[in-house]
Amino acid sequence: MDRRLLLVPFEPTWLSHPTLDIHAVYRRPVRDRVTYEPVRDEYGFVQWDLTTGLPIRGHYKWTAKGFEYVTLASRDDVVQAAHYGLSDKGTTPLQRPDLYLNQLHGPWHTASYLLDCEDIKNERIAKILLNVASYGLQGAEEFERQTDAGFKMTPFYEQSKAAAKVAGEPVKKRRGRPKGSVNKPREAVVEEEAVAEGVVSA
Repeated sequence: MDRRLLLVPFEPTWLSHPTLDIHAVYRRPVRDRVTYEPVRDEYGFVQWDLTTGLPIRGHYKWTAKGFEYVTLASRDDVVQAAHYGLSDKGTTPLQRPDLYLNQLHGPWHTASYLLDCEDIKNERIAKILLNVASYGLQGAEEFERQTDAGFKMTPFYEQSKAAAKVAGEPVKKRRGRPKGSVNKPREAVVEEEAVAEGVVSA
């Protein structure tokens, strides 16, 4: 998870607390129904499903199903959890008004989180395009695979390189946000399995 995202870090002591009742948002890659490989967008990036707030006490169950923790689901959850482990590590989420959370009791702001994800994604696309201009498609792909082993160049980068070559100039950084560059949250991703287990409301 990118450190620039304004998220509440996971604290393992939450899981062993007998009365702490908090919820968290999780995510997992969208997978192809046939190959079960992660689905990637036109820029070569993994697409993700987001859940609604799931009980943190089921953390190991969620991770066994392929999910990873993102952040706490509401400011009420932050208020409850802040006293258990976070302050000891120098994290004071209650003093952070920018955690994608309403200041009172509202839920996590999914849209704000996704906008920041989109900005980070655009920066990554611009970096790849610069690497394509400097090192070619294969070189740029090798750079990306250092942090994303499954990354492969897509026609988008091939076309960008061809267009720059015709114009006689290096590939320039993209301006603005690429159309459709961020997945809309599919918050019902675990409804079938989680509702069946009585975890979330349908």
